[in-house]
Amino acid sequence: MTTMATAASRSTVVPWRIVIIVALPVLTLVVIAAILAGEAIGVHPWASPPPATVSEAAAIGAAYQAIALIRQGQDPSAAGQLPPGVIDRNGYNLTPIDAAIVGRRLEMIALLRAHGAQTTHPGRSVCLAHASGLPEAVPLLVDSAASGADAIVDRAQSVAEALQRCDSRK
Repeated sequence: MTTMATAASRSTVVPWRIVIIVALPVLTLVVIAAILAGEAIGVHPWASPPPATVSEAAAIGAAYQAIALIRQGQDPSAAGQLPPGVIDRNGYNLTPIDAAIVGRRLEMIALLRAHGAQTTHPGRSVCLAHASGLPEAVPLLVDSAASGADAIVDRAQSVAEALQRCDSRK
């Protein structure tokens, strides 16, 4: 009798195991299909919003958005807001070139300069380049004869520390 009881209990347990084993991949496929369908109709629940300022675009290396914002009339030299989370947990108000420096986006500096951005405070920008660990940006920031900001600064531990050190070098 115990063999029949064991066989009966196996027959009820095995289908549940099969249901669980089959249900997990099917559920995964349904979730993936829902995400793909949402993407196809323009729903992007996990996407970051596009940059609102040239400074924000420069900090994250979004070249296309930076150029689009400049063409829409934003000044490529004017300071813009970087919301918390773009560079670190703090928000900053930086020029696009300074935002590219602290975002460590060397290519954005050349792109911004090509689209009319000026280094408004060369001493500060050079200081930020050194403090952010991006000394290769210095030639893109100022003419060597006009720099007057040749002092090398030790690398800062954070963006806030770099800005604090360099704000006096405007």
